[in-house]
Amino acid sequence: MSEDVGDLLKSIGLENLEYRELASKSRAQRARERLAPLTLPPPPEEADPAARRPGAMLTLALVSPLEGAGCSTVAALLGEALATMGRRALVVALGPEDSPAASPGWALGGPAAIARLAAGGARRLPFGSAAPEALERIEGAARAPDFLEARLAPLRGLRLDAVLLDAGARATAMTARALACAEAALVVLAADERSWAALPQTEALLERRLRRGRATARYLLNRFDARRSLDREVRAALSDALGGRLLPVAIQADVAVSQAGARGESLLTCAPDSQVAADLLAVAEALAPLAGGAREREGDTQWLAGGR
Repeated sequence: MSEDVGDLLKSIGLENLEYRELASKSRAQRARERLAPLTLPPPPEEADPAARRPGAMLTLALVSPLEGAGCSTVAALLGEALATMGRRALVVALGPEDSPAASPGWALGGPAAIARLAAGGARRLPFGSAAPEALERIEGAARAPDFLEARLAPLRGLRLDAVLLDAGARATAMTARALACAEAALVVLAADERSWAALPQTEALLERRLRRGRATARYLLNRFDARRSLDREVRAALSDALGGRLLPVAIQADVAVSQAGARGESLLTCAPDSQVAADLLAVAEALAPLAGGAREREGDTQWLAGGR
């Protein structure tokens, strides 16, 4: 019972009416109680972006602790955002496709396939569809330390600005290889209790797999809705726990994403003025310190390094 209502009833003076305060909790209070306190390991030692060789291709691994956070969607959209900015970005899927139409991909063809597909001007390289036994062979081969690096090596001659490794939410040998060969990792989270609860395990994974002192990790909230109290509480809690490692921009929940996907169109082409389009471009700019110096081509400026 609110204070105003209680005062009104008391002023009426009805007989035999017990005046008592009803215990009520706001949605924000309930949200805070759902976010149990966490103990995180020390953050991994990070690389100095200024130490990267100018013009070097940036390898960025995108991972997520849980299914449903939209990691693959963010990878594809971030690749679109970089292309809109005039940057040469390639998204490489590190997991099997749901649709047989995606086959063949690079995984079964090895380094030759990834080089051929990339040289053909593709912006995204599908993993490809394969029988379960073939997937088991690939997963077994991916345990070799140089498995993914050997397949990415041909890309370094294609004058790419960035390669985005879409590792998704799969805890596989391929995910471990992606983190091991990346200069930076972007962890995609949903604004919910599950992502918060999985934070210690995510930090432990980054500590084990990222190259100590040679890589950097950042976190990104996806499908954030500022109207929901839980989303706001999760964002505040993550900010307290991660500090500057949580990107200051969150990708807003926006129906424009699903609408563009249903039409098979580029989000930044069919909805350039949408909130999610603005968020994606802001994410690209927020990653600028990770890129350090970047190649300067004719009519080009620094990729993600603050140049325009």
